[in-house]
Amino acid sequence: MCTSELLSQTNEEQILAIRKASNLALKSHKEEVVLSYLTNDVLTTKGNGNLLSGKKAL
Repeated sequence: MCTSELLSQTNEEQILAIRKASNLALKSHKEEVVLSYLTNDVLTTKGNGNLLSGKKAL
């Protein structure tokens, strides 16, 4: 059996800094700041169960 090594991101400090900034953006309630942290293919589930696909759907 042959398996390949799984590689993950190694810069934990950078990841944590980005997550902190993203969380602050959410708390700011400023749409343009929040959207800057999302990829174009983002999927979001609304409270009623509807699935939104992409930044433009938000």
